[in-house]
Amino acid sequence: MIVATILAHNAESTIQQAIQSAERLVDRFILIDTGVTDRTIELACNLLSERLSVVVYSWKNDFASARNFAMHS
Repeated sequence: MIVATILAHNAESTIQQAIQSAERLVDRFILIDTGVTDRTIELACNLLSERLSVVVYSWKNDFASARNFAMHS
């Protein structure tokens, strides 16, 4: 199984293109919500439905920490 992880924060304008670029290659997607306040999650859910898992991560102003969290999700 191939899983793609997306670190997201208010990516409403780009989430569809990001998902579509990998959709045919990936079995499941994990979206790490780092404080989304726009329609990013809604759009991702509409595109992927059961292929998407959303995990909340409290942003600490540290990309490396968020990336490490994502790698273990």
